[in-house]
Amino acid sequence: MDDSLPTRGELREQNRALQQSIAAEAAERRARRGSLPEDLVKRVEDAQHKLGGQNVAQAIQTIELTSPAERDHYLLAEKYGQARVSVLRSFGPPSRSSENAYIQAAGLETPNESPETGTD
Repeated sequence: MDDSLPTRGELREQNRALQQSIAAEAAERRARRGSLPEDLVKRVEDAQHKLGGQNVAQAIQTIELTSPAERDHYLLAEKYGQARVSVLRSFGPPSRSSENAYIQAAGLETPNESPETGTD
């Protein structure tokens, strides 16, 4: 047997190490992607700017063409921007986790915490 060629066990171990490295890098990218609150606020503001000059039909079409990852940003932009009922009704609400993250990052109050209503 030639010592210069790796054994099957060595190849498996190298492959396992490579896969672990790839998985760790991907996990780090995922963690960084959603961890910056100001990034979420900026994305929603960008979406508000884009939807701002559009009528209802154009806004619906724009949101339909977005990726599922961006759709929540556009729905949040519509909900906390122009709040056109027909646009919001076409897609349903943004995901609860995205909305909560946006409310916290933007410093907005949830309806249950509103000082005007006195509810908690």
